[in-house]
Amino acid sequence: MNQYLATGSHAESACALAQLDAWAQARALLNYDRQDSPQAWYQVEWTLSSAGITDSVLVNDTTLDPAQQKRVTAWLDAAARKDISLRKPGDTNNNHHYWRALAATAIGITASDNKLYRSASRHMSKRSGNRGDVQIDPTAHSPRKCPP
Repeated sequence: MNQYLATGSHAESACALAQLDAWAQARALLNYDRQDSPQAWYQVEWTLSSAGITDSVLVNDTTLDPAQQKRVTAWLDAAARKDISLRKPGDTNNNHHYWRALAATAIGITASDNKLYRSASRHMSKRSGNRGDVQIDPTAHSPRKCPP
């Protein structure tokens, strides 16, 4: 996707979409259990954030196969919905919270899924009244992740 942005090459955007479509057809990122493997859940949120942002660029290339684009967007939407459905009370105030919100926001917009988008927005704004920068102390450490 970066090469598409840098060069405008539709071959690059088609390549990126084909890679995402292969994952969509395989139903990747949908077959995991947070309880069995929290690390898998973390990997999904990181991957969805990246794929969601990529798709938000690719949807603007009108030369791409509309069937592929539709399949990818629907798959990302389903994966993002699963990702946020697994959150529990207390799953805030850490970097994973922000990764899930980034994925849900990007994918919600691209998929025109207002419910997903609003869920991410609402979840971020209800974070106990804290702002994200509150997590970084004066020594530039995140007390919840890596104490000084």
